[in-house]
Amino acid sequence: MSVAAVIVAGGVGTRFKSDAPKQFLPLGGKPIIWHAITALDAVECIESTIVVCEPRFCKTLKSQIADHTLRNPIRIVPGGARRQDSVYAGLQAVGTGIEIVVIHDAVRPFPPGDAVIEAIEAAREYGAAILAIPVVDTLKECDEEEFVICTLDRQAVWRAQTPQVFQYALIMDAYQRIMAEDKTITDDAAAFEATARPVKIIRGSCNNMKITEPQDMLRAEEILRRCHEESSAGYPDRTRD
Repeated sequence: MSVAAVIVAGGVGTRFKSDAPKQFLPLGGKPIIWHAITALDAVECIESTIVVCEPRFCKTLKSQIADHTLRNPIRIVPGGARRQDSVYAGLQAVGTGIEIVVIHDAVRPFPPGDAVIEAIEAAREYGAAILAIPVVDTLKECDEEEFVICTLDRQAVWRAQTPQVFQYALIMDAYQRIMAEDKTITDDAAAFEATARPVKIIRGSCNNMKITEPQDMLRAEEILRRCHEESSAGYPDRTRD
């Protein structure tokens, strides 16, 4: 079954207040997006990669990957104003013959390969699977004035991550509906859920962090340092811990 990856790098990272979007900032001497690209490139069942980039930085991305050897071909396409616009552009660029698509955020540099493979297998069976981790904090639902309404059952709540993996025909159908109705969604599973189809959860990793604020870079550098040390010592990659 043919598998393609769509890496979404269309954001401009306004919270970082930098000249370049955060996905192009250096992490361990390489751009953040490079870590995401190479992590998915190492998943053997993924056969091609689409990177959806903020149009002003497509040339920057091309120059960053030009001198590096990757197992899979990389195609760069311009993104849209919203994340869902960029994902839809990536889905449209996937091409014929792809049965499974792996959608991932460029600012998550450490996707755990074993969980990605599990999600691909689950998507083959169920139509959709996403990486997620259980919530450990007590969760409160609040009103508009930030007074507590109730305490949520955290055993039924998970923190969604990416990659999110789908049968291509099904997620394309879901996105076409969302775009036609001009609904706003925050992740790809939400589009799939709107079609009343099931989404399987695959346990992800605490290390599969999303770099959102400048302070997140400190944690990302620590994860990268630890993984390098364990790799040098002959230990397995622990990005799923």
